[in-house]
Order: sequence, then structure tokens, then C-alpha cells
Amino acid sequence: MDEIQLDICDTCCPASLQLVERGLFPCAPLYPTLAVEMDLLDLVSTLFMVEAPNITGWSDTLTEFLGKRSYYLGGVVRTLF
Repeated sequence: MDEIQLDICDTCCPASLQLVERGLFPCAPLYPTLAVEMDLLDLVSTLFMVEAPNITGWSDTLTEFLGKRSYYLGGVVRTLF
């Protein structure tokens, strides 16, 4: 977890816009106090699309998530979509 400081101007440079430009999703449209990385949201959304009650669903999701970012786990490379 990191803390960042923002110079905020509500009319020209709101906090939410600055966070999105840094690859973060703000928890509120005005004066957010928390933000989540877009990559983490992508992982979670992919997981919920293919979630299964077993380790295969999690493994396939993680493989797909990392493959989109040019990281590959050992074994066969497959795509879910």
C-alpha cells in the first residue's frame, strides 16, 4: 500500500482524474481517500467471469491475467477468451 499526495483543483484537475491517469481507480468521484490499481480490477473481473469452485478456474484466470502482461507460467500457454 502506498500513499500519494495530489495537488487538487476541482475545476481543472480533480483527484479522481489524476488517479485514473496514474492507472488507479478512485473509490469515490469527489475527494477519494482510497484507490485500487486497474490491473487488480482486471484480475478480479476476469476471475469472476470464469470462476469455478476448484483450483483450475483460479489457475486459468491467473495464467490469462499474467499472459496479457507478457508473463508466462511454466506449462502450456492457453487463452480463455
